[in-house]
Amino acid sequence: MNRAATGFNSFVYLEWRPSKLQRIHLTRVLVNFQAQCSGSGIEVLKRLKLEPLHVSALGSPEPLHVSLTRSLEFSDAMQRDRFQQSLSTRLAASQLSPIDIAFEPRFQVLDSRFKDRVFLTLPVLSSQRSHWFKFVYQVIWQSLREVWPNLNDKEIDEMLCPAESVHMSIAQTHGTRAKELAVWIQPLEPLQPLPTWNVTHLKLDKNRECIKIPLVT
Repeated sequence: MNRAATGFNSFVYLEWRPSKLQRIHLTRVLVNFQAQCSGSGIEVLKRLKLEPLHVSALGSPEPLHVSLTRSLEFSDAMQRDRFQQSLSTRLAASQLSPIDIAFEPRFQVLDSRFKDRVFLTLPVLSSQRSHWFKFVYQVIWQSLREVWPNLNDKEIDEMLCPAESVHMSIAQTHGTRAKELAVWIQPLEPLQPLPTWNVTHLKLDKNRECIKIPLVT
């Protein structure tokens, strides 16, 4: 977008706070993935070292999320608040139902924005991406258009995360790139069952404040 950071930033996402049992299972998923890598005989996979995202380096629980927008940079706090109000109003009017988010039975690797690390992700179920998420994106897009009326459609589109690659990151690694790993991990299968979680609201970060925007009022 080539706009200087203003300090009035935000982004929209879905957040999941795994329970203790869910964190244990996520750890098993990653341990199983690491074991498949080690036993693959492929050098790039054998040296892969993952850092889980559902726990901190000190072992504290951490939330996971599905990003819906990129970082949004507002000109002032009023514009940011106007976006929040528009999104809340449009979401309530859309009558979009809560959903149990589910994931494809495969792994995906994606580079970070600054290409300094690679994320191991689970893609959201294709049927959900093409239906429920499609409507969510329409609501967010309309709210972005309302507060940025002078931008063209392409610029508004670039504020959203690509709908076709909606995912949840579960681990990260450094010292490699996604293109080096993508082909090799295709045969590797996640330990079942994959996590699923119920979404009843979107989240909007306003600097250090986290706002919940319910799907239904």
